[in-house]
Amino acid sequence: MKPPTKTSFQMAIGCLIAVIGILAYSYAYIKVEALDNAVSIERSTILASSVSNQSASDATEILATTTSDRAALASEFVPALGAAEAIDTLENLGRALGLSIDTVSVNQAPNPQDSTNPPISQQLLITISTEGSWSENATYLAELENLPYFSFITKYSLDEDGTAADIWDGSIDIVLIQLN
Repeated sequence: MKPPTKTSFQMAIGCLIAVIGILAYSYAYIKVEALDNAVSIERSTILASSVSNQSASDATEILATTTSDRAALASEFVPALGAAEAIDTLENLGRALGLSIDTVSVNQAPNPQDSTNPPISQQLLITISTEGSWSENATYLAELENLPYFSFITKYSLDEDGTAADIWDGSIDIVLIQLN
């Protein structure tokens, strides 16, 4: 066998250097890929946190900018503990017009228009009886349209009282929306 020549030795050294280069490149590629994955995960976490903080900040800003609007809207409804005050308002309005007025019944019912869970409002179903002149009853009915609360009249009847001249008996079913 012939001793290895200088060329074959150089060729073996060249192949060894190429293999070492390929191994070093593969090692570096694997390390960079792992580092890239770690950075990507950290970036996603930071972005998610940033979006969460921005959402909380946006919600706080919306609450601050809508305070007066929400207060104005809430004033359209009977407060949670304000049913007695609302009934007094209805009665005092009739008495100021000269009517004899009585609250016959007050019931609470779920508000079918309130789809929130739990519901934030309920209906106050109020039945009122009145006695007075036709003009007083008609004026009272018109004034009920201007109540400071969101309300609607579901029934109104007016019958002439047979015992006295120009005395009319009225019955009104009115619904007020009350906040819970």
